[in-house]
Amino acid sequence: MSTKTIEATPRTAIINLSIDIERDRESVFRAFLEDANDWFYESEEARKTNTTILEPKLGGRFYLRNETTGDENLMAIVTMIKPNKKLRLKGDYTCPQAFIANVTVSFQDEGAGTRVEIEHRMMGEFSDDLPAGFDEGWLDGLQKLKAHVKG
Repeated sequence: MSTKTIEATPRTAIINLSIDIERDRESVFRAFLEDANDWFYESEEARKTNTTILEPKLGGRFYLRNETTGDENLMAIVTMIKPNKKLRLKGDYTCPQAFIANVTVSFQDEGAGTRVEIEHRMMGEFSDDLPAGFDEGWLDGLQKLKAHVKG
């Protein structure tokens, strides 16, 4: 048995971003929860073997399943649902370091459409470039959600 102690100061980062979607709030909220595989994927190639699942309930899992191997990768757990208004996810988003993130997704009326806002708060051990990767990933996902909902 071996125990190793390291001197590391936990870091904190906060990502805030939003997108406006020209659809009603209920439709956007439903698509975010029920159609995760249509908006949360890295590439079309990865999408051929990986399925994204967001279980739309308190305690539900947000995870990736590799359809070829059966491997599953838990990203987060649903910790709050306010139908058509807000969703909160908590997890390590598969980072190998000691890391935790709380993500709040808000859905608000914006004119005739919906503004989706994401606040992703992370704390723990992470490299300098990790927050920018999440910023890029969430923005990519929201753009795919917008395209899917407008479909």
